Amino acid sequence: VTILEQEVEIAEGQSVRVDVVVPTDAGQAEQTWVTVDSNKRRKASVCSATAAAETIKGVEYLTQSVTGRLILQGSSAGIVMKPSRSLLERLKAADGLAFKIQGDRQPYNIRVETSDVTDGNFYSFFFFANKSEREVVVSYDALTQGDWGRKKPFIKEHITGVSIVPAISPHGGAPAPISFYFKVYGLRPE
Repeated sequence: VTILEQEVEIAEGQSVRVDVVVPTDAGQAEQTWVTVDSNKRRKASVCSATAAAETIKGVEYLTQSVTGRLILQGSSAGIVMKPSRSLLERLKAADGLAFKIQGDRQPYNIRVETSDVTDGNFYSFFFFANKSEREVVVSYDALTQGDWGRKKPFIKEHITGVSIVPAISPHGGAPAPISFYFKVYGLRPE
């Protein structure tokens, strides 16, 4: 919340009106993170996250430490960030996003989720999580859709959230289960 100071001269007998506009999501966290995994009953994948307030390089962050395992072929897991209304508007007005991540040196996709993609083939950007902090800056122009599912144009006004998922999955040639770990923080419009 930003409070502005302003000095105003008021003549004797003059009335003053001050309007304060408080966003409807003022008490809501800017980012709500939730884990996603597939088919919990069959244990196709599992994922958990722990939120913590941490000071990293002198800056206070709310971090999300994410761990999981992809067990069956075609399974997926990760974390989804549901933005507050004000953050969502800033994401829609931006040309991209940025975040900080550290992890297990495995490949991941950051996906920008939109309301018109209903089959999970969200526009995404491929990157590796380093053991040390890495800042990833993603232009919306750099996002691509997978070679499966229905192709939809990317319309930033339709953004609903952001997710991070492993870019690998168990298959015939890959060992299973696949474990993953990363810590993400500082996500912002760019």
